[in-house]
Amino acid sequence: ESVIVLLDRSHQDEQQYLLLLLTSPQKPDVVMEIQSWSQQQRKDQLWKLHSQRQEILAVPNSREFNTIYSEGVIIKKEIYRHRLNNEQKEEVDDEILHKMLLADLLSQQNCDAEKVVQSFIEEGQDFIKLQTKIIEEKRNEVRENIAIVILTSETCDSSSNEETEILEALDGKYDALRDKLLAEVLMKQLGETEWNRLSELERQKKLAELKLKERQLRRDGKYDEVANIIGAALEDQETLDRLFGDSKEEQERKMKERLHKRKQRLASGMSEKECDELEAEEIKQEEEEEKKKRRNILLDLDKRCEQEKEELMRRLREQKDRVSLERQRQLELMKLKHDEKKARREEKFNSAALVIGRAKDEQKRLEQNQEDERQRQERLAKERLEAARKRRGKKLTPELETVTDMEDKSSLQDSVGELIDKRHREERDLLIQLLDDATTDPNRQSVAAMTEEERQENLERIRLMRSNWRSKDERNEQDQADLLKEAAVYLLESKLHQMRTDGLDVSDDKVKVQIVVDFEEKQNEQKLVEGKEATDENVKVQVLSDLQEIQDGESKFLLTDLYDKDLRTLQQMVKLHRKTLDNGNHDNVSSVVLGDDDVTITSDDSDVTEDQIKKAVEQKYDILKGKLLEATLIMQVGENEWSKLSEKEREKRLIELKMKEKKLRQEGKNEEATALFENLVDSDEFALENLFGEEEIDEEQKAREREERKKELQKEREEQGLPIDDAEIDKLLDEEETEAKRQKRRNVLDGLQMMLEDEKAALLRQLKEQVSGIDQERQRQLALVKLKMDKKKMEREEKYDSVALVLKLAKEADEKRTQNITADRERQKALAKERLEALRRKKQQKNKQDNLEQRLKEENENNKLLDAEMSSDVTRIQAAILDTIDKTHTEERELLMELVNMALQNKSLSKTANGMEQEDLKTELSKLEQDHSKWKKKSQQIAMSIDDSTITQKEENKHLKDVANNRKEQTKLLSDALVYRME
Repeated sequence: ESVIVLLDRSHQDEQQYLLLLLTSPQKPDVVMEIQSWSQQQRKDQLWKLHSQRQEILAVPNSREFNTIYSEGVIIKKEIYRHRLNNEQKEEVDDEILHKMLLADLLSQQNCDAEKVVQSFIEEGQDFIKLQTKIIEEKRNEVRENIAIVILTSETCDSSSNEETEILEALDGKYDALRDKLLAEVLMKQLGETEWNRLSELERQKKLAELKLKERQLRRDGKYDEVANIIGAALEDQETLDRLFGDSKEEQERKMKERLHKRKQRLASGMSEKECDELEAEEIKQEEEEEKKKRRNILLDLDKRCEQEKEELMRRLREQKDRVSLERQRQLELMKLKHDEKKARREEKFNSAALVIGRAKDEQKRLEQNQEDERQRQERLAKERLEAARKRRGKKLTPELETVTDMEDKSSLQDSVGELIDKRHREERDLLIQLLDDATTDPNRQSVAAMTEEERQENLERIRLMRSNWRSKDERNEQDQADLLKEAAVYLLESKLHQMRTDGLDVSDDKVKVQIVVDFEEKQNEQKLVEGKEATDENVKVQVLSDLQEIQDGESKFLLTDLYDKDLRTLQQMVKLHRKTLDNGNHDNVSSVVLGDDDVTITSDDSDVTEDQIKKAVEQKYDILKGKLLEATLIMQVGENEWSKLSEKEREKRLIELKMKEKKLRQEGKNEEATALFENLVDSDEFALENLFGEEEIDEEQKAREREERKKELQKEREEQGLPIDDAEIDKLLDEEETEAKRQKRRNVLDGLQMMLEDEKAALLRQLKEQVSGIDQERQRQLALVKLKMDKKKMEREEKYDSVALVLKLAKEADEKRTQNITADRERQKALAKERLEALRRKKQQKNKQDNLEQRLKEENENNKLLDAEMSSDVTRIQAAILDTIDKTHTEERELLMELVNMALQNKSLSKTANGMEQEDLKTELSKLEQDHSKWKKKSQQIAMSIDDSTITQKEENKHLKDVANNRKEQTKLLSDALVYRME
């Protein structure tokens, strides 16, 4: 009974408080601004207020709550007002809205009371605790039911929320376009100078007034008066037509109609001149009608909005069951919200319209006309270039990151979209800055004087340097910035050269295929020719359009199946995209500027192409060639001098040599290319002939062959009357063997290219043998995964001979090698020696003590991010599994090296073990084995006690600390065991 009384008092307090909020005076400017928002903007702001309230709940402060609730109640009233206005087609007064909100509160309080009453029958209910909770919440003025009613956009008893929500999201998208249009109208009415003088607050106020006026006129159906507001200042109908794909179809219809009329008129006896005059008159009438249509651009927007609503509801009705319907609804809702936010971030109406236009039925339009899509991209690029330049020098308000509820799927989905958009905006700004800087770069004149071949060689050099930068664990962002800045100059001049070479041919071809030559078509053709002119600005438009296309493909791929992701995956995706945003790799920009091979351009087409297979094979062999060239350079300058060179100087020399070798091979100068490796050919130290040749012939067989050759030489020289003494013959045999060895080494180098081509051909032949398309694709994916794994394994090796051995062992495994175990063991030993040497060097270079706990945290975070990044991409999952195995093997080798060093440094235990008998050593090993079994059980218990799906950050940190300590225990056990094992 006490609980009921307390709950009733609490509810009465909430009712009185809501009445106070509803009747309190409200700031007109705030109300006007909120009234000018779209429904989605209002919902977003409610969510922000809700998040702010959650943050201050720990230390309640009624005044802070009051500020939040006061703004929230205005927003909630406007959400309801907008819905009722649309339903009733007339203005709704505040009294009706107040009654609705009070009814919502009573309904929510009834739900609250029902839950409390239901809890009475629960066994072991603590009524004292329940009373204390109600009293504390009332004292701290928490008012949970008020928060639910005011700070959530939907009510718990609304039956039509689902349809309302998606239609409001669609309206929000078109509201974003209207707002951009009205902002431009206002700026042109006031004049740009006057507009710039106004403060941000004054601009917002004037814009809100204009929005409200336009909205009221539109609601009343007074589109002529709306047109008068807009005036003739803006003529953007063409933008609307083109963004929604009407332009081409309408143009084709007009062309066919005119051609048909012309044929009829000529057949009826009219002259060519009379036909031309009549057509010109008809075109003039069409232009007059077009002008009237342009003045009703907002009416046209409304019509398009209604059309899209019909299409949207039709798509939802076509879903077969409730699950499919909800999935499609959520997907459409997410896309619409995303489109509105993208449009609002654009500077001008044209760019906002183009962004929304591409989003509308994009795939269908792409299939119908890729050329139209490219033109849209270029027009959007022009708008963005202009907007980016206007922003420069202005003091911009820092963009605040949206608060993300990490336990809410919808909030996480929105955050993923916003993070992707933010990264894409930064990429576009960077590319625009690079291209503008390239225009005035001091080196531009010398770059322009180069041949196109020289420019491409320099781009290849920078591409290799950037690829090396990208593969490093620790990267300096400035190094990449310098590379991209240099590359932008070469790209600008290269594109200009390309435009001058074939740009005019494109235009001429277009003129040749023109059928109907009339005034309008001539104008369009002239615009096209001007657009292809070889200027810096046109190059920038082309390059920015390339980036936009990559970004669109990436967005589509990443956002398509976002609805199907579970909560944990979405959480990791948010972390992944935040990390990608922070790390400054700018892979998409690099891809556009350099055509970077290391960048994976994501799309929804997961099929592996033959070109990808070929490229992967080439990259694998490039690793070995690179190591061989590095060995050549070291021999040329000497190992001491090489070690004194800076990392950048080594990289520069190696890249120059790589490019020289590649160019010689491409020109068919294989002998000159092989000559670059002459130092290796003359060196017995590197023994190139043993890398890919057959098994070495044993000494007895060598002796027999030498004896046989000796007899042949003696016979030949005896017939020629030349000396045949043993010393002379042995000298000749030595010379022959030396030259044979040199030739064999040259053959190995030439054979590398043959091996590359053979592996390409064999892989492609194997793929074509698959009868089923599914099997063929599966084999392609597996082949690509394995090639990438081989490449990564080879990259981890330090010297060319260990790389070659890795490659050789991989080849033999593929061919199911039949060599004997002893020979294979010898190769494994040779590889082990190389790796031991590399590990020792790495350990010497490592100055700081490795923090195991910190490393575990980083590994754990990277693994989570990898899980999110892979998503449902099968190829990447396969690659990740194999890469993880390979990394584990590398870690095992490094651990064994560490154990050996620890064992050698443990002098006291080594001394003890040295004095023990064989049986005693085995006994000690047996004891340590038992200790290790106990350690293993303990480790399994630690692992089993953790539930990844519910673990908190604090629990995770403690767990990783336990794992670090546990690993140290194992290292001690194993190092002691190794002392006994070596003894």
